[in-house]
Amino acid sequence: MSNNTTKWLTGCGIGCAVIIAIAVLIIMVGYMLVKNTINEFKETETSTELVEERFGKARDFCPRADGKIEAERMEAFLTVRDSIAGVSAELEKTLLTIAGEIEKAENKEIKPFNMVMNIVGKGIKAIPLMVEFYKVRNYALLETNMGLGEYYYIYILTYYSYLGKPPEDGPDFQLAGDNKDGKKSWHYDDSDEDMDSYKEEVKRERRYRIVKKIHRLFHSMLSCQLEELETSGSLNQKRSLKRKLKNEIQALNENRERIPWQDGLPDIIKQSFEPYKLRLNESYNEMVNAVELNPNRK
Repeated sequence: MSNNTTKWLTGCGIGCAVIIAIAVLIIMVGYMLVKNTINEFKETETSTELVEERFGKARDFCPRADGKIEAERMEAFLTVRDSIAGVSAELEKTLLTIAGEIEKAENKEIKPFNMVMNIVGKGIKAIPLMVEFYKVRNYALLETNMGLGEYYYIYILTYYSYLGKPPEDGPDFQLAGDNKDGKKSWHYDDSDEDMDSYKEEVKRERRYRIVKKIHRLFHSMLSCQLEELETSGSLNQKRSLKRKLKNEIQALNENRERIPWQDGLPDIIKQSFEPYKLRLNESYNEMVNAVELNPNRK
């Protein structure tokens, strides 16, 4: 090592040494992660393409003109939910562990540097689990003959509109795509006030991203349903539902924070969900909700 390098390291002190150690560790972890999961990434992309080839893009889904969701489609949705329950539980456990490490640092039970080391270790497992989650879900969709658009449509209406689950549900730290720019980010401050503000901001940003995607999807879906209604159904049914659809589309356009049908689902949709209320509640995973809609993918 040259004298200049030695002097620089001496002058830099332990702070720089820590930064260098973290940088080296991140590079090593990144290499190992890519090496070990590249096939999983490829298979997930392949399965996504298979779903889109068969059913089209998510935004291409068109609900029934009368709004009814048949029992067979609800059973298919719940079958998909059952299929991903195992990987969802593993992902939930990992995210909760990371949240626990952050809480230890907040309570001064662990030094921030040690927290970062622990989180890097846990994060190694989290990313492959997210990839596995999407892959398992894709194959479950193919098996049940359900497109991603129909899955999203039922997911959003059942959990957010019907059961009142918050779209921002998930961990108190940012995941990829949580912020408005869709970028990965990390923040830590040992000030309780700053950390509380950070957690609130995480939730706001996640809600913004997810609701933005919901609006993109539902503008297309409800517009398609309205067109279908023009060519089917009785005259009285047309008038009533057509008015409701137009009002909801307008409400979504005027309020970018609105959840579809947040003032109350049409009776026919609500009746489609009621026999499955308990199973729907049991199938919901608060922590994994943050990755369900994958807001970065259009």
